[in-house]
Amino acid sequence: MIDGSTGEILWLKEGKGTASPDGFFRNLTPEQKEDIEVVSIDRGNAYLKALREHLPHVSISFDPFHIIKNANDAVDEVRRELCKSLEKEEKKLVKGKRYLFLCGEENLAEDKREELDKILQINQPLQEAYLLKEKLRLVFQFSSFKRCATAFGEWIALAEASTLKPFKRLAKTLSRHAQQVLNFFRFRLTSGRIEGMNSMIARIQRKTRGLPSVDYLRLKLRQLTSPSFTRLF
Repeated sequence: MIDGSTGEILWLKEGKGTASPDGFFRNLTPEQKEDIEVVSIDRGNAYLKALREHLPHVSISFDPFHIIKNANDAVDEVRRELCKSLEKEEKKLVKGKRYLFLCGEENLAEDKREELDKILQINQPLQEAYLLKEKLRLVFQFSSFKRCATAFGEWIALAEASTLKPFKRLAKTLSRHAQQVLNFFRFRLTSGRIEGMNSMIARIQRKTRGLPSVDYLRLKLRQLTSPSFTRLF
């Protein structure tokens, strides 16, 4: 867990279950808990459960990066299922093209966009999946809360009405947690700093060729992220 404003590491523990965040919350004083207003997380049930138990007053914001990843996973599921039923020649067009479907259209070179268009024109399920994924990405690019909320509701309706089971499931889940999704537009808090922390951990692992202990990793991360810690050296 890190401070969303400064990026300073606050808590580090092995595992992804509820025991991991529980330890952090139990060490907080009532005053410290009251000072927490909003928390950004992915859709992991362990974190959601821990927050509702220990910090029932806070606003929970689902990180948009992870929501888009969920949509990418849905596209990939559609692609894999489709490959099972395609003829040999059609399968050649789709197989090995995962990057084309998951990459944002604006990040594709012209020749790659043309290749993607060719595939989508002859594969209706893939076209539907790709368009749903791109429409969800657009939802998170609006600056107006009202426009974001409207676009999100429109996306839910489209996904629920689609023929694709992975997107129907995703729409059902996001609709159930609509408040947590829309809280991103209220607070504009993401888990981006956590992703940066993950990259930092990977670099430390490479340099040390493994980690001697979690305590060593915690100390090293505090050295790299805490202003008060680095002033000691």
